[in-house]
Amino acid sequence: MACACRIALGVSRASEVVQNNAFGEHSRLLNVIPFQLLLLLLPQQPALRFDDVFKCDLFVDTVSGHYTIPPGSTVKIGGRMSYAPQTAWLLQTSIRDNIVCCEPWDEARYKAVVHACALEQDFKNMMKGDLTPIAEKGISLSGGQKQRVGLARAAYRRADIYLLDNPISALDDQTQEHIWTHLLEGLLQHATIIVGSSRPVISCTRHHPSFSEFM
Repeated sequence: MACACRIALGVSRASEVVQNNAFGEHSRLLNVIPFQLLLLLLPQQPALRFDDVFKCDLFVDTVSGHYTIPPGSTVKIGGRMSYAPQTAWLLQTSIRDNIVCCEPWDEARYKAVVHACALEQDFKNMMKGDLTPIAEKGISLSGGQKQRVGLARAAYRRADIYLLDNPISALDDQTQEHIWTHLLEGLLQHATIIVGSSRPVISCTRHHPSFSEFM
């Protein structure tokens, strides 16, 4: 019998998710409390069954709204969420505009995000810095640069929950460690963070739970 899945993000008590026993004895609950950093180590091939959602990227797709949950399952999000997809999307404008996007300009926040996402050196190497245009009328970014710009956009947005889909897959080990230290354990430490990753970072897995610990 397949399990029903109850996912609670950024709520303080499991009782806030479901008020009765409608899910029955076969239900499965993941309650990610406020200010928790949860690392989901994704398998190389996605699972097809919903009851395996916690072991694969279907979890991220479900929470981000890209997967229709089956009857009897619930996703409750308590707060404002910012999402960084694995494949970053970019606008044909400057890198700064790609990061700030539709959010209000906050210079202090912007500088902190640029540092945390390890983009400072990249900007120093560009003649126009973060005002460098992207795409047709500008430069072509590498896969790692695109991923960090997309991550910076998600981090710049003030939110209660940050859902990051494999944000380090195209980065070298040194850059990974910088982002874990300065972004996830630094700038965003007061938020609920869920990170889907196919590449574990030693410094992170030592101090933060992965989903396997909840099974």
